[in-house]
Amino acid sequence: MSPSRMNTPPAPARRRPALGLVLTPSAWAQAPAPLAPAVVVVARSLVAEGLARLALPLQEALGTPLEVLHAPDCECALALMLERPRIVLTVLDLVAGADDAALLPLLQARPQAPLLVLVGSCSQERALALLRAGARGVIPDSHPPQLVQGALELVLRFGGVYLPPEVFLSEPASACPPPPPRHAADLGLTPRQAQVLQLLLQGCANKRICRQLGVSAATVKTHLSAVLRALNVATRTQAVVAANRLGLVFDTPPPAAPAAPYPRPPQPIG
Repeated sequence: MSPSRMNTPPAPARRRPALGLVLTPSAWAQAPAPLAPAVVVVARSLVAEGLARLALPLQEALGTPLEVLHAPDCECALALMLERPRIVLTVLDLVAGADDAALLPLLQARPQAPLLVLVGSCSQERALALLRAGARGVIPDSHPPQLVQGALELVLRFGGVYLPPEVFLSEPASACPPPPPRHAADLGLTPRQAQVLQLLLQGCANKRICRQLGVSAATVKTHLSAVLRALNVATRTQAVVAANRLGLVFDTPPPAAPAAPYPRPPQPIG
């Protein structure tokens, strides 16, 4: 071996960043991109560091090394996706002001990688909209670490979809305003027929309707036939169901039942 070789110190080996959080894509510029699966976190630095601490323990469950890469914005995230061949999960922080439309370029760059979003608050409507846009989970920033880690494992290890429990407990806002109330006159009923329908809804039999309205049995039958035709039903029971479903409103209350006649005292005999 020549003296020149003996006196030349060995070249220092290139050191790759430690397995874990890489603050910027430029940290990989001096070393070839490793083939370990990677999670790209598009978020603020503190959020990315917290997610790294929660995601890295999943390496044992996954049975493979895992690297968490931080991208401060979507542009850096797209650059990372071009450099790294194995992106297994993308996490997008929408709390810092990013628009929901930021999902699209990330999903288009790596459609096979599931995407989780971090949100400040999440209504049922927004959560479903994010899922329709392609997200595989929605995590509120108020979640404790245990729930966040569970969501990461559900999506990353089992291929599931995560939604926060409060989404299922909230009442969805109605997509359209409630229909306006319908009046009996809207069905073409006369005031007397509307009174018959009101008494029918109160469970009155024909005899009581006759007595309360002061009309004959034949007249009540005629009015009931008109009511059934207006509601497009065939029986009294169907009429009650149809009227309740329509939420009919009556302009005037039905007339009160006439008072029973006061019994006459017995007349003396003789």
